[in-house]
Amino acid sequence: MGKIVELPNSVIGGANDPAEWGGCPKCHMNDGFLNADDGIGMGQWFWCKRHKLKWHVGTNLFSMWQHMSKEDLNWQAFVLAECQDVEPWHPRLTIVEDRRVESKTTYDEQRILLWASGYIGDLADDTEPF
Repeated sequence: MGKIVELPNSVIGGANDPAEWGGCPKCHMNDGFLNADDGIGMGQWFWCKRHKLKWHVGTNLFSMWQHMSKEDLNWQAFVLAECQDVEPWHPRLTIVEDRRVESKTTYDEQRILLWASGYIGDLADDTEPF
């Protein structure tokens, strides 16, 4: 019987993390990845064993397949052939809008604001502060 590749969580920031690699659209989990020739190279597919679903995450991303036996690679290809290809589920991410605003006030407007705030004394002084 073949082996299912499971990377330790210290590799690639959590190898089975659905936020990184996607999850099953039904249960939002994954069971790690399997390797199979995808016509370009060695493709990596994350999968859900329970629902028999798979999603392609890339080609030649992980080199572990090079150290696997032909029997294990054939078994993984067989398992993937039995799974339906789907679009993965990804958790909703919150994007924080960058709220930095460039100052559009003129030098004179800035001086008036500084004078009104008490930071400078006489507006008649034409010397620039910098």
